[in-house]
Amino acid sequence: MFKQKLHTGVWIFLLMAAAFLVPQTALAQLTTPSQTMVSGATTLVTLVIGILNFLAWLVLAFLDLVMDPQVIFGIPADGGEGPLLLMLREIWQFTRDLVNLGFALGLIVGAVMMIVTADGTKIKEHLPKFALAIVLVNFSWFIPRVIFDLAQVATYTVYQIPSMMGDNACTIPPTETEARRPCDVILKFKFFEQTNDIIPGGPGQGMIDESDAPATVGWKCPLPSLVCYQTAPINSADAQIRTSTKVLHGLIVNHARLQSLAQVRPLEAEVRLREGVPMRDAFNRLTSILIKLVIALIIHVAIVFPLLAMAAAFFIRIPVLWVSMAFMPLVALGFAFPKLREGEYADLFWKWQEHFLQAVFLPVKVAIPFTIGFIMLNASAMVDPGAVPEAFRRGTTIPLFVDINNWWQFLWMGVAIFIIWKYSFDALSGEKAGFMGMFTEKIKSLGSSLGSVALQIPTSIPFIPVPGRTVPDATGKQVQERMSLGQTLRGIDPRLVRDDLRLGRFGSFGNRAGLQGSRTANPEAVNQINSTSNVDVRNRVTQNLNVAVAAGTPDAQQKGVRAVIQDLQRNIPILADMRDDQIIENLVSAGVINAERRKQIEDILRRERGAAGGGTPTPTPTPRP
Repeated sequence: MFKQKLHTGVWIFLLMAAAFLVPQTALAQLTTPSQTMVSGATTLVTLVIGILNFLAWLVLAFLDLVMDPQVIFGIPADGGEGPLLLMLREIWQFTRDLVNLGFALGLIVGAVMMIVTADGTKIKEHLPKFALAIVLVNFSWFIPRVIFDLAQVATYTVYQIPSMMGDNACTIPPTETEARRPCDVILKFKFFEQTNDIIPGGPGQGMIDESDAPATVGWKCPLPSLVCYQTAPINSADAQIRTSTKVLHGLIVNHARLQSLAQVRPLEAEVRLREGVPMRDAFNRLTSILIKLVIALIIHVAIVFPLLAMAAAFFIRIPVLWVSMAFMPLVALGFAFPKLREGEYADLFWKWQEHFLQAVFLPVKVAIPFTIGFIMLNASAMVDPGAVPEAFRRGTTIPLFVDINNWWQFLWMGVAIFIIWKYSFDALSGEKAGFMGMFTEKIKSLGSSLGSVALQIPTSIPFIPVPGRTVPDATGKQVQERMSLGQTLRGIDPRLVRDDLRLGRFGSFGNRAGLQGSRTANPEAVNQINSTSNVDVRNRVTQNLNVAVAAGTPDAQQKGVRAVIQDLQRNIPILADMRDDQIIENLVSAGVINAERRKQIEDILRRERGAAGGGTPTPTPTPRP
């Protein structure tokens, strides 16, 4: 298997080398990629990038809500208990009263049994558990609140660690046109029609919302008419901005450069790849466009889908906290009486305790890796430009994204994205997040699939004119077919490439470089097979195929079918450079053989390939009359 892959890789390399080394005189005969094809691919990928970028901002705004404890329990800004918390407490009181009523009935039944049986042994055995249950049930509102507050303090403490670095807790490295500056934290988002009155600009510019503090901060619109946000320096932001928001925005907005990812540097989408442009030049331009778009798309996938997983987990966390706290008396009852944890109601009396603990400490689990990564990225940002390794700060810039000016910045942007992808999914996995991680794997799988599709985009655009392969266009004129790089590579058989290159059959090589197993007949070939001048050939083919299929040994069958194919290639010129599967498909379309006969022939040819070591045998060239 390894040798086969190695051989395939070698021939693919040779093919790629040949694509660049073919003399210009040969390339001049080929047509250039069509403007429609390039524009269509560019428009589609750009649209997907725009949607993902907008989705990232939307999810980021949503995360600010679902991670806020005041929003979760509807706590007013001045403290106290809001309507939502009062409602949950009423449900808890109702549940507690029902459990206490059960305790009272249990005491009465126990007293009656002790009087009737004159034996208080069992009552004495259960009395400690009974007393413990009464205490836990009646304190089952206070205890979860204490645990929740402890988790919030722990989360705050973890997110507060970067602030120990002082005003340099988060900075953006200097560029050629801009000095080092503090990271931005977002104070407010506006979407869709809300952005109509916004004039985008940096801090101190644009339409100012005087209701927000500080009032001197302007607005930025990464996607005009879709999303705008108001920012402030991270070290002077409103005191109401949580530490978790600073770390999250520092990672995603500043270090991962979310605000710049939708601003891919000139995509050359308007480059006119007209006829007459050298093939090599057209190929390079198209490759440049696609690589830029694919990199932008992959980076968006790596940011958006972890954010979606976080949003899903923290959104599910809210009802988990509500339900578990409202019905905590039942959990306390299960803690005192272990037998209640068994049977079909085990979830009601015990599992919700696990769900509650996982939901309470979920922010801490997410905070630890994010904070560590945040500190590491900030440390790298503080490196003096002169101290950056020479290899990363050479004069060559990266014409990819706005604000990404050298390899050093690109490297740390990649590190930030890796931290977001890796540790978001790790912390939110079903194993660690429990009930809250129920959608994590599905979201990760969807993101991985989209990333895989993005990687295949450059090889899926049909821009390679394959020599020797022609198909009829809409008018019936024979034109050169275009295939994608992926189609070309998938259709390569190393054995055929070797033989074609050795014998100089470049037309045959190009003909075979398409999709193997294509089930599309060639109308001209079908017409020639059915022409009156080839009646004798058709009859002879039918008769010889019947004899070949009915032969007693596999070797005789293979020789008979091969002789028929060579007969067709010798007498019908258009079939001379076709693959076996294409010839068979044309015979089916011409009515010479039916589907059952085709299956029999394909089985015989498959055995022939197996006997030859897995490759598709090249028909032996025969002289044409």
